[in-house]
Amino acid sequence: MKEKKRKRKKPRKREDKKLQKPTFSEFARSELDEVKIVGGFFIVLSFIFNYDTLGWFFVTVIIVIVISFFILYAAFKDWIRFLRSDY
Repeated sequence: MKEKKRKRKKPRKREDKKLQKPTFSEFARSELDEVKIVGGFFIVLSFIFNYDTLGWFFVTVIIVIVISFFILYAAFKDWIRFLRSDY
């Protein structure tokens, strides 16, 4: 008897899904949320330790704000470097 040839299925072309970079708004929102939570924690902690002298409380709040801006600057600088690269 004659053997029937099975039709070979054509291999499916797999589309290479490129790694999609997150959008800038997603990145900024995640970084801002993280800094807000950590900064808020340190502001509350500073209020607990300095509730009797408001002068020191405001000094610590200013220090927390400056450090938060530095962290955001470093994160956005790294983000810009990431966008320029081809990963």
